[in-house]
Amino acid sequence: VPPSRAAVLMGSAPAARLGLAAKGRLEPGADADLTLVRMDDPWVVREQDLEYRHRHSAFTGMRLTARVVRTILRGVT
Repeated sequence: VPPSRAAVLMGSAPAARLGLAAKGRLEPGADADLTLVRMDDPWVVREQDLEYRHRHSAFTGMRLTARVVRTILRGVT
């Protein structure tokens, strides 16, 4: 999926569907929510790498080809 299409599928389309006016777009007045992804960084998902409360995942042990390197919520990393 090209990055421009991924932005629509994971950003502006869901925000519009849920009626979240300040989400899903990069322009003045929006919340400045971003996820930076390194597209050429293969890795294997390990439980100790998960940064959410529940440490179990269906993706544990799976080899992925991209990695999230930073998440910015309302302009704050």
